[in-house]
Amino acid sequence: REHMEQVEQLPWFASRLEKWQARWNQCKYSASVEEKVQWLCKLCPKEPPTQASRLDVPKELVPEGSTATFSAGTFLQDIKLNWREGAKPGTHLNREHMEQVEQLPWFASRLEKWQARWNQCKYSASVEEKVQWLCKLCPKEPPTQASRLDVPKELVPEGSTATFSAGEFLKSIELNWREGAKPGTHLNREHMEQV
Repeated sequence: REHMEQVEQLPWFASRLEKWQARWNQCKYSASVEEKVQWLCKLCPKEPPTQASRLDVPKELVPEGSTATFSAGTFLQDIKLNWREGAKPGTHLNREHMEQVEQLPWFASRLEKWQARWNQCKYSASVEEKVQWLCKLCPKEPPTQASRLDVPKELVPEGSTATFSAGEFLKSIELNWREGAKPGTHLNREHMEQV
């Protein structure tokens, strides 16, 4: 504080401070999550923003003297995983903020699209499931190293799809039958007996 007071005594400092304050007030405003939710609701009331949309935020929605540009599409991408169970969204919303976004007339159809895409994601199988797939999909002859098999829908969770690299899986488990070796994928005794 003492050093600041010394500088403040300089005859030219008051006018310099005014210039700095004017520039600081013109700086882009950094908004909170709550404000961004408000901006999304006010600036995109009828249709969702495009990924590239950058919207000028009206002066009444930012502190006096500040300006803000809102990347609404980016924000929507950052928050969408709040609606996916177990996901880690880029920007976390509390229940109140989620409900505000859910009130937007276009949001329900956007959420349906996201959920359909999430459900179409490739399924990541457990070792147990891969053993089951190997036994069901290759019952008569071993798969080739390059074989990629579409897994029947009844062997994956509803709405998911899976492709099985049966030859690669067989290669990753082969050392389970070699004493003292470290296989790429470890099988328990039960799984070894199934194969």
